Amino acid sequence: QEANLRMVIDHLLAFVGIVDQEGTIREANQASLQIASLTREQVVGKKLWECYWYNDDEAVVDNLKEAFQRA
Repeated sequence: QEANLRMVIDHLLAFVGIVDQEGTIREANQASLQIASLTREQVVGKKLWECYWYNDDEAVVDNLKEAFQRA
């Protein structure tokens, strides 16, 4: 079942990932990585707000950090 779920998630075009309580990306789906021309190694292990699709706006970065602190 895990392999089937992985196959479905990996083919979704939207970013699907697993983020821990501190905001660190633990997993990301393959299709979104390919669309962004990224490898899993460039994303997994980074904070969500360190990724380029979120860090171009300081207010967004601050909101993400605050949301994870509240959670």
